[in-house]
Amino acid sequence: MQQLDRLQSRLVFPTKQIQRLTAQAAVYVLVEFIKQPNASFSQLSKAVKKRQIVASEEAIAQLFKEHDIKKTPK
Repeated sequence: MQQLDRLQSRLVFPTKQIQRLTAQAAVYVLVEFIKQPNASFSQLSKAVKKRQIVASEEAIAQLFKEHDIKKTPK
């Protein structure tokens, strides 16, 4: 029953497709994360934007989730 509810909710409320980061963008995000381990996804996005790299907060969150990278709380 729960599986049916989840499928129906996806049809009614489709999830937003998040643009995956390129390998180059992912490297820049990870470098910034190493430099600033307490930075939020928003701050990381702004930091790489200064280098003309586009990385949305959602794409950065997806990168961290996919690779099981843990952010330590402030």
